[in-house]
Amino acid sequence: MRAVVAWLLVIAAAPASFAADICPATPPPVPAFAPPAPYGPAPFGEQAFLVGSADLWVSVMRQPWRGLRHKIFWWRPGFNGTTEAHPNLTLTIRPVNGSVTTSVERLATNAHFGGEWSMLVMVDFPEPGCWEVKGTYGDHSVSFVASVAP
Repeated sequence: MRAVVAWLLVIAAAPASFAADICPATPPPVPAFAPPAPYGPAPFGEQAFLVGSADLWVSVMRQPWRGLRHKIFWWRPGFNGTTEAHPNLTLTIRPVNGSVTTSVERLATNAHFGGEWSMLVMVDFPEPGCWEVKGTYGDHSVSFVASVAP
């Protein structure tokens, strides 16, 4: 029992870098996710990977994420920022070891690079830690876990 209490105290007092080591952050899928044609592979090279399905996918930066503010890029087939300037993408975040879910209050916007449109949301995490991020567009959802460091 003392060993368990001591271990819990070590975790509670651990610096953020240690906490990042124990977060079950989403790893790159094997094999790598390939979006449907005509979309290309992850646009950020080795710094990120794609997670999702042919209906909705997201670019996840390598872990841990440094800082509390992050841009998260999402795609869906047929998305066009000229006709849908503010896509109906709903983003929620929640601490992995908690039960409180937070809606991201910023409207999604769009981005265009490499000849492709994407949906874009800026997320401000309330504090460092292990966070589940879930994006929903229509009937499709994708979620991943991010380790957010100070």
